[in-house]
Amino acid sequence: QEGDSWIILSELEATILNKMNSIGKPLKDWDIDINRGVLTGFNEAFIIDEETKDRLIQDDPKSEEIIKPMLRGRDIKRYTYEFADKYLLFIPWHFPLHKNENISGNSLEAEQEFEKQYPAIYKHLLQYKDQLSARNKAETGIRYEWYALQRCAATYYEEFNKPKIIYPDIIQKHLPLPLYFDTSKHMMNNTCYMITDNSNNEYQTMYICGVLSTNIIRYILPFFCNDLGSKGIRMFDAFIENLPIPEPTPVQETQIIDLVKIILKKKESNEDTSIEENQIDELVYQLYGLSEDEISVVEGNK
Repeated sequence: QEGDSWIILSELEATILNKMNSIGKPLKDWDIDINRGVLTGFNEAFIIDEETKDRLIQDDPKSEEIIKPMLRGRDIKRYTYEFADKYLLFIPWHFPLHKNENISGNSLEAEQEFEKQYPAIYKHLLQYKDQLSARNKAETGIRYEWYALQRCAATYYEEFNKPKIIYPDIIQKHLPLPLYFDTSKHMMNNTCYMITDNSNNEYQTMYICGVLSTNIIRYILPFFCNDLGSKGIRMFDAFIENLPIPEPTPVQETQIIDLVKIILKKKESNEDTSIEENQIDELVYQLYGLSEDEISVVEGNK
């Protein structure tokens, strides 16, 4: 009997996946981009707390231009985040001459200009020069300056300013997915990914956030992503981009977006959002055309 039950469950799982793949459109085909957060190469120098931020700005008000609130993977929760008093010194390669296309490689001219324009931050980083210079021998001091971030999202750093979905690179199994819809221009480190819309369509991004946050997506993730056993599931962009996202009617899209807005608003005051989350689950089950038996498998009732 136990074996028969396993066979029936496997058939239902196959049916669920087939339905979702036939109805949904791969996330990568939604005119979106998925990018990883910034890699500093030496967090102690570039990631600062609020006390250090305030001191740097007091020493030189211009410092505020390149101090950005930062989120890490562990800070991302379901539809919200917990700010851990972390700020990023966002310093691209060749900064502040990074938009000068004539500059390549390690630029003494850029360093001199950086020291001149941002003296407080330059002085702060100078105390870590040895460690920063030792980060990547093939690149530091050759391809970019010792004071610059190791990976500064050079080709997509403006994406951080867009409305975006932020999620961690590794998630725990069987728990609500930690995805946050961000409109506050947070930066992230390399333990996070972000999804942005190429057409700057905030509502489409919000709709996708609602779908990705559902039980059905949590259920199918192990079929798409890298299972790390007890450590959880790895959420590489190469995996996530293949998730099938259903195309809604305008009415369905509006329903889900309105519920996401309510959830985001309630999360600001720590209100319970389980009713709205369940309503989104039901709407997305309908979009995929799941039967009651299939929904029961997803919900873990069988």
